[in-house]
Amino acid sequence: MSDPQGGRLDPVWENSNSSSVLAATSLSYTITVGANNNRIVAVFVRIGSDSDLVTSVTCAGVNPSQVLKFTGNGPPYHNFYLYLFVAPATGTDTITITTSAATDIFSSALSAYNALQGNFDNTQSGLVSNGQTFILTSNSLTDRCALGMFIWNTTSVPTAGNNVTLASSFTNGNSGTASAWVDNTVITPPSSIFPSVTTTAPTSFAGVTFTIAPTHVAILQTSTITDRLVRTKPTAVALGPEGFTYNDPAFGTWIARITDGNTIQAGLNQSWNVNATGSQHGWSSDSKKFYVQRTDGSFYAASFNPTTLTWQWGSQIGLYNDLSFDCAINPNYLYGSLTSAVNHHTVGRVDVTNINAQVNITLFDAATVINGILGPGTFPTGDTFLNTIMCQQTKLIVLCGGTGQDHHFFALLYDLVTPSNSIVINTLTRPELQNKSGVTGLHVHSLSLDLTGRWVLITPALADNAQFPEYVWDTQTNTITGFQTSAGGHMETGANGECVNQDTFSGTYDGLQYVYRQLTAVNGTLRNVMTPQWPVQEVYIADHASPNDAVPGQPYVFTSSNYRYNDANSQPPYTYTSTTPNTTPWRAGDSEIIRIDTTPLPTTAWRRICHHRSLVDQQPQTDTGAFFLNQPVLNISPDGRWVLFHTNYDATLGTDSRDGRWRHDVFMAYLGLGNTVIVTPMQPICFGTLM
Repeated sequence: MSDPQGGRLDPVWENSNSSSVLAATSLSYTITVGANNNRIVAVFVRIGSDSDLVTSVTCAGVNPSQVLKFTGNGPPYHNFYLYLFVAPATGTDTITITTSAATDIFSSALSAYNALQGNFDNTQSGLVSNGQTFILTSNSLTDRCALGMFIWNTTSVPTAGNNVTLASSFTNGNSGTASAWVDNTVITPPSSIFPSVTTTAPTSFAGVTFTIAPTHVAILQTSTITDRLVRTKPTAVALGPEGFTYNDPAFGTWIARITDGNTIQAGLNQSWNVNATGSQHGWSSDSKKFYVQRTDGSFYAASFNPTTLTWQWGSQIGLYNDLSFDCAINPNYLYGSLTSAVNHHTVGRVDVTNINAQVNITLFDAATVINGILGPGTFPTGDTFLNTIMCQQTKLIVLCGGTGQDHHFFALLYDLVTPSNSIVINTLTRPELQNKSGVTGLHVHSLSLDLTGRWVLITPALADNAQFPEYVWDTQTNTITGFQTSAGGHMETGANGECVNQDTFSGTYDGLQYVYRQLTAVNGTLRNVMTPQWPVQEVYIADHASPNDAVPGQPYVFTSSNYRYNDANSQPPYTYTSTTPNTTPWRAGDSEIIRIDTTPLPTTAWRRICHHRSLVDQQPQTDTGAFFLNQPVLNISPDGRWVLFHTNYDATLGTDSRDGRWRHDVFMAYLGLGNTVIVTPMQPICFGTLM
């Protein structure tokens, strides 16, 4: 199975009705509307006059959400109109048309459901009676719209304009003319939900004159690009504030800006980021909540509506350090270091069911639990801190015992259902953990719990000069095994007792290569993930990956956000040149978010989502903290539909008011329907028949 690709639920047409009247000022008839989600009614009107006589069209007494006018066509066509009603009342709705003077009125109406974001793109009928067909289409890989026939999700109304050109024309089987028009106009900011679209400068073709105000619109779609062509970053889209949406100019993927300098607190102008590791659960298990972190260390949760594509911020979360959503007990539970605790080694749980009325409790004190397992006095006296806090299944892995990162030595696997089943190891006394001189005992930099809740990855503190760069603790057999080869780079686990890390097992080393292995035999059969081998080597490239949508029993697909570094060349925004410059020409995949399938194939299956546009270098060159913060860390939703990532957007977001570094914000990209393979590209088109 390859990576999930973009798809859509096509609108389902339910009922229709038509009516007409001669030399009248009004026409009324009814249509039946079902009770399904995302329903709409489309009403088509033609009058026997070139004058714009229609004064109102209502459905169940409600005005339309969008209006398209095609005027001044002359006999026999005259004027025709399209009216769209979003979420009309269910049952029998009355369509009422009124005009300012007596004229012939012809109308038909269609009811439909599944008219989702960006999906109003199926057959429309009943505009005029001349045996012709029109087609409205757009290029899905550029920022174009299908002449207003979409649903949008922001609040600003666009400025009217017109740049409609004939794209193609052909004769159909009924000797009618089929014509396609493309709207190339880009208007910023994006439009509101079904804005009113009325006449501007007319464009004529095949006897039909139409006038439409084109609209900047972000189409809900995802990239279907799987090739190996080099795609350097095009000119960046000019960003709007939080809530702004756009399509990636190279790959077409829908992207939303989740934060800006005014998020939560206007004028604060600090950076926002996702969690520091992609395997941490930054999304709730139902994919309807996520959290982000501000430069000052505070965390905030947001509730996300995947239908309306909107989110709502809650109050500050009463946790700090590493945070993890629960995986199996309650999607609204968050775990982390408890802010209100009397010490810094207490794990808390926050219920964010109501993000503005969160419920905080003490879950456990690490000292109490570890002393209870290993004996009184085992845990150090005084105040110590926690680092890794990660949930998988019904288990919580916690790194503790020291005064900070790289000083910890307890790995506690806490059982959230049956706390008495919790287990712990002391990494200073385990004989499997030795330095290169053979001395037992290592401090720990970080831990990671695999998606099954069985295996714990242990990354030793660099200063301890460990014999191996990575170890795995099998919590079922209580054995620890060192990774003897090809264990560099970030390492992420899957759902089948497996892991990948950014390193090279065979052939020439490459920074954009991954090693796949099973956790039952980490030194057994290893293989490169990316095949064939890259023709041009690149060293100064690294990645962060997120595996949190991996499915048990299915091939391991992970999402990578890789980044070139040492690209500083003294050209703005850089003020220096990297000491060892990255001189490798730009390659396919560079500085992109990519979905990678680990299934062994002659050519590795991947899907290229978007450019994250984060410049990754030290700012200035001696600022190693900035080097990490500029890295485009990401976090995928468990349903595989959405990925959060933070970026400095080519260093164009200003500087952080707290630390003076390049600001970065959180963005969200759409990955498709999730957990399925859909190979048909999502092409946003509208077409209809002029009868």
